Amino acid sequence: MEEIYLYGAGINCYGVIKFIGKDHIIAIVDNSDSKVGLEMEGIKIISFKEFLKCYHDEPVIISAYHARNEIGKQLNESGVHNCVAAPYMQKGYYESYEEMMFCFEIDKFDNLYIYGENFFSKNFLNVLTLHNKEQIVKGFIRDAKYNLTDYQGMPVLSLKEVPLQANILLMSEVQSEMDREILNKNPLQFHILNMYEAKIRKHQELLKFKNIYKGKRCFIIGNGPSLTVEDLNILKENNEICFGSNWIIKLFQQTKWRPDYYVIVDYNFMRIMPRNMLTSDGNRMITFHADTFQKDIEDDDFTYTYQSIVYEKEKIRFSGDIVSGVYSALTVTYDMLQIAAFMGFSEIYLLGVDCSNGSSHFYQTDTNATKKLEQSTVLDETGWKRQYDAWRTGYGKAEEYSRRHDFRIYNATRGGELEIFERVDFDSLFIK
Repeated sequence: MEEIYLYGAGINCYGVIKFIGKDHIIAIVDNSDSKVGLEMEGIKIISFKEFLKCYHDEPVIISAYHARNEIGKQLNESGVHNCVAAPYMQKGYYESYEEMMFCFEIDKFDNLYIYGENFFSKNFLNVLTLHNKEQIVKGFIRDAKYNLTDYQGMPVLSLKEVPLQANILLMSEVQSEMDREILNKNPLQFHILNMYEAKIRKHQELLKFKNIYKGKRCFIIGNGPSLTVEDLNILKENNEICFGSNWIIKLFQQTKWRPDYYVIVDYNFMRIMPRNMLTSDGNRMITFHADTFQKDIEDDDFTYTYQSIVYEKEKIRFSGDIVSGVYSALTVTYDMLQIAAFMGFSEIYLLGVDCSNGSSHFYQTDTNATKKLEQSTVLDETGWKRQYDAWRTGYGKAEEYSRRHDFRIYNATRGGELEIFERVDFDSLFIK
């Protein structure tokens, strides 16, 4: 395998590293000064300036997902053209090229055309060869980078030249307006296999949670700076049904309160979280976790997986069926809202959901203790603005959905900037 660079040390980069392996990754490039000099999975993070000094036409995988177009433009304007944007690989993606072959049922094809000549397509062709399947590939389809007439002995065609009913495997995002028009004009003209779409998993085991709390109320606990142990103790004293997430465990030594349901979407935390966490009564907490690429958590009677649907602002939804998936809005609170709604709660109260600063929590993060990116959670201004925008988009969808489906979401947080949901006074909820 060729030596390569990754560009973008965000959450999607973990999935890219897992998919391709880290042995041949030279470095990870990132534009954020706060990340340069740190390590990610033991791989050094360098600046774009340093990258240009070292670059010798090695392939570059744009591992950042949401900023992929801007990074692609930056690379092209700097004379770096041997690059390809990665799919969203951090959640729900294929574990390997072999799994992709299995899910796409490659064995059934005898006329496969690959769209895109890049790092992914080269390695996929190598895997097909290892499995004696290379003969099913009849040609490559010219994308914006092609100037060849043949590739590894196979013809390179324009999309117009591909025969009808052919199987087309997209291993590059379609940039050409003409190609998009051809592919969208008549979806029955070709059989499209898209590397950029995660496989769909349905988690039928989650049906057991549907409407189990019909007509009851619950509290979703955020990790904002307003959260206090005193409020958690009130919830404990009143036997309220609660959801907690990620680093809420930092308060466990200060209170007997425990969430009834614990939700994890933070990949960094998932790698180091304690296993078999107990409630105050000595029982296991029921845990939900997003189906991240890394299979670090085994499902059992107390641990459940859901498919996390990648965040795209223009496609954001509020899922009424967590069996089919939970939409991301770049905050675990949004995941918890969808799970709670599926369980049938008629009143959902938010506590500690300040929505006021992307890197501010009830706990402090020591970003100087290690050179590992996994311990650095500080967002720069651009990152915080994007995250805040995602939160507001998601919460707006949740409010709309709740009013249409006869349940309500209230904000019982003490302060903060979240005004999308109706405010209620936390203390007034416990007046006898």
